[in-house]
Amino acid sequence: MDYRGLAEEYMQIMCGRPHGPKKDKIPDALRGEMAVLRFLREVHHPATPSELSCDRKLSTARIANTLASMEKKGWIKRIPDSSDRRKVLVYLTEAGMTRAEKGHQNAVKDMESMLRWLGEEDAKEFVRLQRRINELMLSGWPEVPDASEAAQSESSAQHQSNQ
Repeated sequence: MDYRGLAEEYMQIMCGRPHGPKKDKIPDALRGEMAVLRFLREVHHPATPSELSCDRKLSTARIANTLASMEKKGWIKRIPDSSDRRKVLVYLTEAGMTRAEKGHQNAVKDMESMLRWLGEEDAKEFVRLQRRINELMLSGWPEVPDASEAAQSESSAQHQSNQ
């Protein structure tokens, strides 16, 4: 199996994705303001900017700018932590919860449309593969031997069984 060739092909596909009105529908739900809203909606408790930065893999400066924008829109409130005045807690407002719900429903609708377009078999396979990739990422992405190491291991095993 030419895993390197597949990896190259995948990178070309991802980098060459079409540009147009639908290109950013799903990723929007995973970045920026929508990602912060989604996080706060899912955890059901206030979070610190550091938690948000860590969860979203964004710089603290980017999170600070995102939170400032969201606060102006009335989606969040930043309130000093009563137990540690040096910390700020980010709370989802009612307007923020409404926006998070609407964003979630739009993302689900767009994903449903894409999955329908793929058809039943490919849609199930796509979700199965995404689940598997998430499992690998959560497990710390275990090391897999490269092709030469795998061939050497297989050769050694065959040599030992022949003796």
